[in-house]
Amino acid sequence: MDFGKAKTFAVAYSDGLDSRAVSALSGSEAEALCIRVAGNRQRRKNGDSYFTQIPFKVKGYRGNESSFRSRGFQFAAVTAIAAQLSNVTRVIVPESGQGALGPVLLPLHNIYADYRNHPTFFRKMERFIKAVLGYRVRFEQPRLWSTKGQTLRAFLDMIGKSEQHLTVPIPVGKRAGSSM
Repeated sequence: MDFGKAKTFAVAYSDGLDSRAVSALSGSEAEALCIRVAGNRQRRKNGDSYFTQIPFKVKGYRGNESSFRSRGFQFAAVTAIAAQLSNVTRVIVPESGQGALGPVLLPLHNIYADYRNHPTFFRKMERFIKAVLGYRVRFEQPRLWSTKGQTLRAFLDMIGKSEQHLTVPIPVGKRAGSSM
């Protein structure tokens, strides 16, 4: 897909603190292919690009996944497919260390360890995407060894960024460093 300027990375974008901060720390807005995997009830936001929101629902399947475990697979798979369609090989995972490593090291109560943001999961997803699509993507976790606080501090230390950029969605044309 042609977006005018070549995108250099894709990111599964929730519009939360981590995804806003890590996306900005990974490159300019023009370089980012932000993928919001959403239910069909969410509406496209002002300034969303073609791939920014991908409604996701599997029809004809009645079993509800209530354990949250499939969400990581859905985000990784859909982001990798959008990356392939856009000729992007880097997929940025916007999760800080506690969210990626904590659930594996310290599982809650009597549930299985949660690997959906762990580096092992992403190495397996890379092999899966290569086998299924014949396309090589690389899932990167640039904030793996940072806390959420360190990630947010690094974002706020960027020129032109303020706390307002983390709390209020800024229209695309008014964002600092925006090329639009």
